[in-house]
Amino acid sequence: AVLANPEHVFSFLDVPQDRVGKKKSPGAIFMLRLACKRSPIGMSVVRVEDGKVLWSNLAIQRLLRYSAKELAGMTFSKFTHPDDVEKQRDGYLKIRTGQHVSFDLKKRYIRKDGTSFGAHLVSTLMRRSNNKPMVVMGMIMETE
Repeated sequence: AVLANPEHVFSFLDVPQDRVGKKKSPGAIFMLRLACKRSPIGMSVVRVEDGKVLWSNLAIQRLLRYSAKELAGMTFSKFTHPDDVEKQRDGYLKIRTGQHVSFDLKKRYIRKDGTSFGAHLVSTLMRRSNNKPMVVMGMIMETE
C-alpha cells in the first residue's frame, strides 16, 4: 500500500510567506518534484518514526529492482546487506533522536533478485516549518 501522497511528501517546500518574504512559487515546487523524480541519483523519503518508505524515485527503483508500490512501507533493513544493517541503523537513530541532522556511509544493498551492489548513502532530516521532524530523505549512488 502507498503510505503517502507525493504531493504531501514534498510539502516541506511549501514555506509560509513570512519565512521567505515572497509568495510561494508553485513553479519551484513543481521543478523540485520533477528533479527528484527524474534524478539519476536514487532517492527515497521515509517516515522519521519507523523508517518506512513513503516515496521513491525511478533511479532507486531500478537499482533495487522493486516497484514504487513494492518499496512503499518497506524499511531499509529489507534491502540492506545484513553486515551493514547495524551501521545504517546507528546513523538513522542519531537522526531520529536529534543527535545529528544527517549522516552518510558506504554500504551494500540487496536487490529484489538477491544480487548485491555497493553504494554511497546520504540521509538527511527534513523538518516542518515549526521545526518538528517530518521525514528523512535518503540519496544513493552506486559505487564500483
